[in-house]
Amino acid sequence: MKKLGCICISFILICMSMMLPASAAPSQEFKIENGILISYTGNSAYVEIPAGVYYIGDQAFENNGSVQTVMFTDQVQYIGNRAFYNCKALRTVGGASAVVSIGAFAFAQTPYLNSITNEFAVLNGVLFDYNGKGGNVSLPSEVVSIAPYAFYNQSSIQSVTMPSGLQEIGEGAFYGCTKLTLVTIPQRVNTIGAFAFKNTAWMNGKTGFVVGGNNILIAYKGTAATVSIPDTVKKIAPCAFYENTVLTKVVIPKSVYMIGTRAFRGCTKLSSVTIPRSVVFIDDEAFAECSALISAEVPDSVQYLGEGAFASCTGLKEAVIGSGVYTVSYGTFAGCSSLRNVRLKSGVTVIEDAVFYNCTALKNVALPNSIAVIGQKAFENCGSVTVFAGKGSYARGYCEINNISCANSKGDVNGDGKASVIDCTDIQLYLAGALVFTDSQRLVADVDMDGSVNILDVTALQLQIAEELE
Repeated sequence: MKKLGCICISFILICMSMMLPASAAPSQEFKIENGILISYTGNSAYVEIPAGVYYIGDQAFENNGSVQTVMFTDQVQYIGNRAFYNCKALRTVGGASAVVSIGAFAFAQTPYLNSITNEFAVLNGVLFDYNGKGGNVSLPSEVVSIAPYAFYNQSSIQSVTMPSGLQEIGEGAFYGCTKLTLVTIPQRVNTIGAFAFKNTAWMNGKTGFVVGGNNILIAYKGTAATVSIPDTVKKIAPCAFYENTVLTKVVIPKSVYMIGTRAFRGCTKLSSVTIPRSVVFIDDEAFAECSALISAEVPDSVQYLGEGAFASCTGLKEAVIGSGVYTVSYGTFAGCSSLRNVRLKSGVTVIEDAVFYNCTALKNVALPNSIAVIGQKAFENCGSVTVFAGKGSYARGYCEINNISCANSKGDVNGDGKASVIDCTDIQLYLAGALVFTDSQRLVADVDMDGSVNILDVTALQLQIAEELE
């Protein structure tokens, strides 16, 4: 009887194990950094995304031949480019109730994608693939976002009707849809990625400024060298002016609050652009490789300045970063080989690595006392640069440790630790011949960094003091 009882218990346990999923992947097989799942190196068939992960990184599972089922948590919001690309065994994706963004080709070359019988592959409102016959296409009403390259090279599509609730059109969403001639972008669309309609009949037939959605400048299809962006535009989309080699001057209206990734990258003749105080966001490489640009002033309104924003602007000589920029991002001025003078206003706190990488002509960098972090390689491969920073400041200590020439803050000619109206008076007395300056004082008194001390430096110092009081 006891033996029979053991057999029954064993049978029950076996049945229960058959009903449960295979053991979840061990935690050590996940590489996770700050909530981003960088990679999965295991060979489990059943994978549960660990708690705390909100982003499945680019190519995190790419080419994994073992995973059959992936279960997300309600914390996962983003799935990166090619995240599950070519996962030959992947058939089931579950628990994706919080996903709001899916990257390019995230599930391409998987049984999961092939098993979707509907012509539209939609996950939680994100349309990430199309497998229809083309012609006149109407997107499902539940679609709020079109993933990057979702309709890539679908040459049979002639028109697209988008639902009124659509909010986002990803990078290259309709790239290469050569017969697409009719597109109406709903007013609620507030994000349009780079080259979303490139190589389509619709875009090829446009001239001048192409504006769609919620007043987004998608592209400029004109031939003028000097242009004024319409004052109805709120956003300049990624790559809107990308590699325009005719443009020499652009006037950005006060209605614009965002300049997208690589918006003006490669505009090699662009020599004049004024960023209005309405702008709060300048994305990565927005003005990179604008080799004719001589000066750049980022206004105080800007709160985010992306990586490499002015990288490889080889003609750039002067730059000012406004007080609203908390972090000067990686490689902001990298490769600006003519850059000589830079001023960061009070409020800027972090200077990341490679900000001034290979700025071989760099001479003067004025840093505020608000600086609290400077990357170890921020000034890598620079010229004989002098940093102007307040006594006892973090920036001053950084320079001393890293053997970078340092002087008092610009304008602080009396060396009391801050530039003030007293210093303005001292510079005026020096100009009148009533006061003698040392070489280091003359260097500090050259507030506008033009190589000489004159009345313009008094004006520049007065403006600097006024800015710090605001």
